Amino acid sequence: MSPKKTTPSRPPTKAKSSLPAPRTSQKRVHIPLHQRKALQVIGAVIVLGIVVLALWQIHRFWHHHTVTGHNKAAVKAYNNALQSELTPLENLITQAQNSPENYINGAITQANYATQTAQWLTTAETLRGQITGAKTPGPLQNARGELVQAVDIFIDAVKDFQLAGTTTDKTTAKTLVQNGTNEIAHGEAVLEDGLTAEEIVVNQFHLPLPPHITANTLKQPAPAPEEVYPINPSPSPS
Repeated sequence: MSPKKTTPSRPPTKAKSSLPAPRTSQKRVHIPLHQRKALQVIGAVIVLGIVVLALWQIHRFWHHHTVTGHNKAAVKAYNNALQSELTPLENLITQAQNSPENYINGAITQANYATQTAQWLTTAETLRGQITGAKTPGPLQNARGELVQAVDIFIDAVKDFQLAGTTTDKTTAKTLVQNGTNEIAHGEAVLEDGLTAEEIVVNQFHLPLPPHITANTLKQPAPAPEEVYPINPSPSPS
């Protein structure tokens, strides 16, 4: 007998009426705005920026306050020292407006005149050293430059007065005295500019001004000096 052929099993046939199972979409999870990472990062950056800006403003205010307080104390100390240092210069100017003419008129001996002019030169050079050697606050640097320039003009004037005491030529002596007198007056004009520049800074820091100076007078323009001054002018009120 021949072996029986085995019939391969067939998969069960689906019923024609059966339909595929419907696909269901995955349910979306709603995340609140304040819990989203991107917004959290942006918010953190904004907050950090605000904190940094606030700290910077506080530091800036504190730095300005500290620097202002330091400058105010330095300006006050500089101004007080300068006022006392100017007293010998006032005496020099008063004497220089009278003694040279008295010398060329014969009212003062040559030896006495030489002693006076030597004292004037020492006074002017000492004042210059005090101004240049003093620790000057930043706000007073411009005023300091004008004060030094004024003293330099006084030194030039004194040297001309000294030369007048070394010549026997009356005409030359009178010319040197005239030059020195002009330079003294020009030095006073520059000195006044320097003092005004300093007083403006003093007023800005709400420090007391000299009795004859007010905030309004500081705004007035400085008068232009003359080229030639009388040898013996009236003493300056300053």
